[in-house]
Amino acid sequence: MSFAREVIKTRGNRIENQDVIDAIAGWGLADENGNILIPVMHRNSNDDVDILCKSITNKLSNAIKNYCKTWYSAYNLSSERLGQIVFYHEVMWDLLEILEFKGLIAMPPILKGEEVGKQHFGDICFIVIDDSNE
Repeated sequence: MSFAREVIKTRGNRIENQDVIDAIAGWGLADENGNILIPVMHRNSNDDVDILCKSITNKLSNAIKNYCKTWYSAYNLSSERLGQIVFYHEVMWDLLEILEFKGLIAMPPILKGEEVGKQHFGDICFIVIDDSNE
């Protein structure tokens, strides 16, 4: 059984399959009892986290789409969609830097090299379960 299926089966609360627990042992994803140690977000659940994520991504997506209506042709890109992808790829690091500077986000220590070892992998992971398929 795959890890993803096991998480969906458990609704993100606890992994029951000992083979899965053993396979991810030491990675900071679940404890020895199968309790998931990383955030589990439910897409399309309309809970507070889902609503906040939709709000942020909708605003960011709309700003990029509006900007790229004319931007892509100025750089001789073949389509507006390609322009959106290229533009976002170029500005995403700047956006993250601005958010970090303002104290809205913080880079996890493992990505700065301050913490090493597989036990810190869970510090940069999360699970998204799509509740719209139920």
